[in-house]
Amino acid sequence: MLAAVYRLRECGQKLPTPIGPDHGDLRVFPFGSVWQNTKHQRAELLAKNASVVPPLQYAWVVRVSGQGIVITGYEYIARRPASKSRVDRYAQTWWCRMDGGRVLQRLIGEPVPDLDDELDFV
Repeated sequence: MLAAVYRLRECGQKLPTPIGPDHGDLRVFPFGSVWQNTKHQRAELLAKNASVVPPLQYAWVVRVSGQGIVITGYEYIARRPASKSRVDRYAQTWWCRMDGGRVLQRLIGEPVPDLDDELDFV
């Protein structure tokens, strides 16, 4: 589903204001090895088949409301750009808002005004 994702942590530390939004296709799916009995959830935000933000491992949905979805898990960040480099693991939380305007824009093929700009008085 198309979503706007706000990252609520940086290197595991809670931020005073969220980072974002990053737009893309939000996917939450089972991930792991059946042979080793290590199934867990993974959350990704993709745009043009590339990851927009680092994916969340061991992800779980914390809250679903009219304001959006809160997903928490762990980010694995490489210490250097090598295939066998060590990684740092940080707690991360995403606040995801469904991007209804972008879905409508895809369907009708015309730009749709941002609803947040029109509803400033709410």
